[in-house]
Order: sequence, then C-alpha cells, then structure tokens
Amino acid sequence: MSATMVGVFTGSLGFGYLTDRIGAKYTALLAMVSGLLSMILLHVFPVMIETGT
Repeated sequence: MSATMVGVFTGSLGFGYLTDRIGAKYTALLAMVSGLLSMILLHVFPVMIETGT
C-alpha cells in the first residue's frame, strides 16, 4: 500500500510538471499511450514476468 502511494505521489509530481511544460492535452495523451504500451507488454510477455526468465 505504501509503495502505491509513493508511486501516486511521484507520478502526480511528474505529470503535473509535464502539464505545466507541454499542456494538459499532450500530457493526457502521453499518459494514455504509456498505459497502453504497458498493457500490451504485459499481455505479450506474461510468462516472462511470472517466471522471471
């Protein structure tokens, strides 16, 4: 639980900075694309993540 909260805190700081620098539209697009990439990688390589190979 505490690791999740640390991740939320650092993510909010990072995406808040990006929102100020490049705008909310592009930051939201970047967040969606990075989430989509993560889901695709988890779908393609689930055995590697579970077994550690």
